[in-house]
Amino acid sequence: MRTPPKVRVTQLSAAAVTLAAMIAVLALPAPLVACPSCVSAADQQVQEGFFWGLVFMMVTPWVVVGAIGGGLYMAIRQERRDAVEEFLRSEAALPPSPGIQTISDRPERN
Repeated sequence: MRTPPKVRVTQLSAAAVTLAAMIAVLALPAPLVACPSCVSAADQQVQEGFFWGLVFMMVTPWVVVGAIGGGLYMAIRQERRDAVEEFLRSEAALPPSPGIQTISDRPERN
């Protein structure tokens, strides 16, 4: 028959601290569940202030992500436009000179 493994004292003390914290939280439920809008339910102006504060906090991440995405989109679009303009100004986009043979002018090989 196998003997059960020995439990270290630190594991027992960590479990005891966790249990004590859980008991403390459960013993004081009223202050923990009282949100500001529930406590000040009688004041209409405070409720409206909390409402608009929450709306702005929920919208702010979308505005930030949209601004960053829009900026990246515009930067990529400008880079592509610059690349096309540079290509059109380069010699690769110029029509061939009359004396230079192009691929379409070469004789076919059999």
